Amino acid sequence: MILSNVEIVRCIDEGLFSIEPIDGMDPTKRPFNTSAVDLRLGNEITVPEKGAPAQLDLSHQGNIAKYWAAHSKNFTITKEQPYSLEHGQFILA
Repeated sequence: MILSNVEIVRCIDEGLFSIEPIDGMDPTKRPFNTSAVDLRLGNEITVPEKGAPAQLDLSHQGNIAKYWAAHSKNFTITKEQPYSLEHGQFILA
């Protein structure tokens, strides 16, 4: 689904999702463009183990946070220690 800049602002106003921090709510100015919002990720990422399923069935009882904690590694990205994302790689940020 692609939301226009106006739809993104409407969804934020209605509490359907949030973007924090955000400089302003004018859909004609940064970080908005006509069909996207430019976002920057923080410096903490979680990298699932190779072979860990990227698609999980959330209808079953269980704690997804515990699953990812047991099957992934956390990294802090710095200028001295960047992280190179491989083609097709799944990460949580």
